[in-house]
Amino acid sequence: MRKTGLRPTKWLVLLIILMFTASNWTLAADKAQYDVEDGPIQLELVGPPARDRVEFVEFKLVRVGEDTLPLDFTLSQLVDADGNPFPNHLLLVETPYDSQVQTVRWAFYQFRLLAGSDEYAEVKFGVKYDEEVWAGTYQGTLSSPHGPDIPVEITVEPYIEVTTDPEQIEMDIPGPGVWETETPMTINVQANVSWTITLSSKGLFYKTEEADIPSVWAEATPYPPLMLWLVEEEPQPLMDGVTISGSGSTELSFGLQTKAGWEHRAGSYVGEIRIDVRMED
Repeated sequence: MRKTGLRPTKWLVLLIILMFTASNWTLAADKAQYDVEDGPIQLELVGPPARDRVEFVEFKLVRVGEDTLPLDFTLSQLVDADGNPFPNHLLLVETPYDSQVQTVRWAFYQFRLLAGSDEYAEVKFGVKYDEEVWAGTYQGTLSSPHGPDIPVEITVEPYIEVTTDPEQIEMDIPGPGVWETETPMTINVQANVSWTITLSSKGLFYKTEEADIPSVWAEATPYPPLMLWLVEEEPQPLMDGVTISGSGSTELSFGLQTKAGWEHRAGSYVGEIRIDVRMED
């Protein structure tokens, strides 16, 4: 029976060819065809998001060598230390090859950063910062088969802003009894972290023509203040401070009530609620 197959000499030749080809592939992969100037690609977002807020960082992609291939890149998912992803639909890329700013609609979105006929291209990478993003440092890469990965980093700084409506509490007290504000008080918290707020008040003070601001009511009037309670499932005294914890942006709404005795003069009472804010780790 006649045996078929490659002789040892032919196996050796084939092996040499494969090794030579693999070596060429390795050399091609190791030889970068581009460089980045004006880097690194880092963007810092400070403060809360806002409508139509857009921020960019610019860099220059420069061709290296004589190869004139167009260079396409893929942007990986940007994630923080806990693996939380940065929203892709907020990421933007602006290149000379598109009249419109491109939105990165999904992870590993691909786009052309350098045309084959160009020696360099000025590129903008940015964020449409119009919605809440959790505080943290998000990292990823721009990748191309023709060179090393380009690091991309977005730092979202923590923020918390608290506003109240109304800013000042005013109640008309006709006489002794328990009285509650006609409209609830609203606290709007805008934040990208976990937080704790403490509400406190020295109470409501009788309003006179001589005293206009809460800080002097206690000294300017002989009438005792009315203590305030925050009304939830059970009234909680604001004199002692009421602590509320939460995460991210939210709106809180609650009623306020007070109790007047015979020692309190009928009339208009005004006061403030102090809000102390603490960011949580």
